[in-house]
Amino acid sequence: MAEPPPPTPYKFSHEELRVLEQCNRESFYQRCIPLSTILGISTYYGVKTGSLLPNPRFGATPKVFGAIVVGYLLGKLSYQGKCAEKLMALPNSRLGAMLRSKRAGKHGTQQEQLETEHPDPNSLYGKVPSSDFYSDVKQKTYMDIDTDRPNVAGLDDTFRPNVDDGLPPGFGPTSLKDEELPPQTSRTTTYEELRRKNREEYELKKTKPYRGVLSPDDVPDAIEARDYNQPNDSWPKSAEKRKTNVYGDIFEK
Repeated sequence: MAEPPPPTPYKFSHEELRVLEQCNRESFYQRCIPLSTILGISTYYGVKTGSLLPNPRFGATPKVFGAIVVGYLLGKLSYQGKCAEKLMALPNSRLGAMLRSKRAGKHGTQQEQLETEHPDPNSLYGKVPSSDFYSDVKQKTYMDIDTDRPNVAGLDDTFRPNVDDGLPPGFGPTSLKDEELPPQTSRTTTYEELRRKNREEYELKKTKPYRGVLSPDDVPDAIEARDYNQPNDSWPKSAEKRKTNVYGDIFEK
């Protein structure tokens, strides 16, 4: 059985080589040196304070050197993402196209996983036909102004029963509208009626002194006619005794 030919090595273009050199330089100055310095100083301080055991022959040098190497590797690894973004930004780069397709495939796999966990109801039960939608529900457009149906629960009265539906015919608000109310007649007073009314009032005022019963209108006048300056005696005065003869006649002086 013939063995498959070995894969040909990838040849980088001038733009890709320029970006890789730039990434190598930036990762060294921006990531490797800061991380190596921090880890080296921390290791040396740990050996001096006794937190780390020194080498019996070389002291803290082996541990400090190892910390610097670890910082360098961490700096290179942490800069890979930024370097891949620079390669994908190249317009005519095969390596950038491969990276873009790889990232798109990764995102596509995540999208398929989400669709598997949360499937679309239309895909499970089939697409709902347009005839099953209510006729008064219209699709929202950008020109709709204050025409949306209420979405708050309890405020939509489309299918709410009406109180007047169970009433017999002839009752309800519509029956009141159908019945005609009697027209309002405006009464006008004629000149003859005014003369007769004035004549009756004049006759009543004229015969008032000869009537024994006071009307309600005369009560205030009768009260005002009383003289309040005279003392009010609680005991009534006895009638003055007059002289009479044998036959009971009163002598007048």
